[in-house]
Amino acid sequence: MVTWSIPRSVLLLSFGTFIVGTDAHSVAGLLPEMASSLQTSVAGAGQSVTVFAIAYAVLAPIWGVVMARHGQRRTLVSGLVLFVLGNALTAVAGSMPVLLAGRVVAAAGAAMFTPAAGAMAVRLAGPERRGTALAWVTTGVAGALVLGAPVGAAIASAASWRVTLAVIAVLGLAMLPGVLLLPPVPPAPAQRFADQLPVLRSPQILTTLGISVIAFVGVFIPYTYLSQSYAPLVAALPGGISTVLLLFGLTSVIGVLASGPLTDRVSSRWMVVVVTAALAVVDAVAVLGRESPLVLVAALLAAGYLSWSILTPQQHQLVAAEPDHAAVLISFNAAAGYVGISLAGVLGGTAITVLGSARFTLVASAFLLVAACWRAVPVPRADRAEPEVVRRG
Repeated sequence: MVTWSIPRSVLLLSFGTFIVGTDAHSVAGLLPEMASSLQTSVAGAGQSVTVFAIAYAVLAPIWGVVMARHGQRRTLVSGLVLFVLGNALTAVAGSMPVLLAGRVVAAAGAAMFTPAAGAMAVRLAGPERRGTALAWVTTGVAGALVLGAPVGAAIASAASWRVTLAVIAVLGLAMLPGVLLLPPVPPAPAQRFADQLPVLRSPQILTTLGISVIAFVGVFIPYTYLSQSYAPLVAALPGGISTVLLLFGLTSVIGVLASGPLTDRVSSRWMVVVVTAALAVVDAVAVLGRESPLVLVAALLAAGYLSWSILTPQQHQLVAAEPDHAAVLISFNAAAGYVGISLAGVLGGTAITVLGSARFTLVASAFLLVAACWRAVPVPRADRAEPEVVRRG
């Protein structure tokens, strides 16, 4: 029987990732106001988004290794402090260099907090509910797309972009007492810095991280250029791109929540195979049925559901393979995801130029099929590393 029950502490961690995700997703919508306030171009202000993504991708695995021996609760607290300071600095920035510095500090905190939240949730929930715990933490990030970013934009419209970031900083500060009161968990075996890295030599770990890069390229090519991939739907629906983003975000949250119990019940490896293959088909259907609004709506809802259903089983495979290195591996998986997202922007733009806006998502289908085929190939110790996933029924 699939269970949705989860410790309250995991829900607190989910709210923490919601705050962090709101910060990451809100800034893109605040760029015009930022540019006007700091007397720069929107493209210039957009460097803040790029800097945040690069800093997160670089720092997440570094923090994962450095902080592994300090305990997850201390890592969560340190990450929140950095996150709050970074957003506070961004909110009062009077120049682009100060703004960029604030985004780097905020990214450093986010890169420390989010992977540690996943690792802490896994230890609090126990082996049989790893997938559900990881899904709840991921739901915080997905929920930020649906609720956090629009609320952040609304605050900016009513007041200013500085108030939005100040509110995010205050919410992060309000999280600190709850994190400090998290129940103690049995510490992982003490590891020296040099002992953390050899785990990455495992064929299973390297394969999973490689698949995360490929899969995220396939997921984010259509999402990054959503206004192009679903252009007829954007033109047909009231609210345009806002409605399309809302529909995608709502089904994303449902997909994340459903992926947790499923990952606890079935093989996470084969779940990735099925989800990536199904998403490849959905992207192709969106191309073939581009002239039909009904087909596009169905494809959009399915894409939202499937796109965020990949992350939980990918994380689960890493944690199940090396439970004592959970924080490090989740950090590296986060970095792999950001690498995939960065590549998606470049490859998606190139695909639009070469294939046109009506067919460029076929490139995403190709990447997703590669991920599905790669994941379907057995890797040494892959099945033995997660014996609990093929249990009942």
